[in-house]
Amino acid sequence: MTISERQMRWLYIITGSFIAALSMRLFIIPNGLIAGGVSGLALIIHYLTGWEVSLLIILMNIPIFYIGWRFLHAGYIQRSLLGVAGFSLFLRIFSGLPGLVYPEELILPALFGGFINGLGFGLIFRGRGSTGGTDIISLILNRLYSYGVGSLNLVWNALVMVLGTFIYDFRLVGYTLISTFVAGYVIDRIQLGFNRGMWVMIVSSNPDALAQAILNRLCRGV
Repeated sequence: MTISERQMRWLYIITGSFIAALSMRLFIIPNGLIAGGVSGLALIIHYLTGWEVSLLIILMNIPIFYIGWRFLHAGYIQRSLLGVAGFSLFLRIFSGLPGLVYPEELILPALFGGFINGLGFGLIFRGRGSTGGTDIISLILNRLYSYGVGSLNLVWNALVMVLGTFIYDFRLVGYTLISTFVAGYVIDRIQLGFNRGMWVMIVSSNPDALAQAILNRLCRGV
């Protein structure tokens, strides 16, 4: 039995949600780090109030999805709903996991958390989905202007970091910047690794023979 393209996208999104949620519970949350976008805002509120992160993410995404449903393709919104639902569900399921805390070596959770988080979100984006929030905006700009999704997320993360400096430990904010930079780099590598291509224009007085040579000898499209 073959897997359809739609099922493969769902598999990417669910697997990515699993990995991203695991990195949050193992590295990000136990060490007091922040994430970007809506997740980062949810974490800040969680640290200040103790409210459940997964519930905060869902509540904060409700108005964003309402707006996105009006301006984005229904398929993307449906896949993003799957992403935010899976991400929140796995966050809740993993809430009992013992976190890996490194109070004297925060660079370790920043690097490992950023790498694994980037891997998870990279798979989600590969599945043409998101986890809502600023990811929806990033996908729109990526499709319109070919901006790297990871680079755009780095911008949203920076905005959250600015907010965090006013109400949070500046040292932890610094390590969070390292984590989000690593995550953004990994996301871009996954995107480019799957979608990289090259287009070349060749001017020739003998186009037919050249086209046949490219097709038969180089096995490339013309």
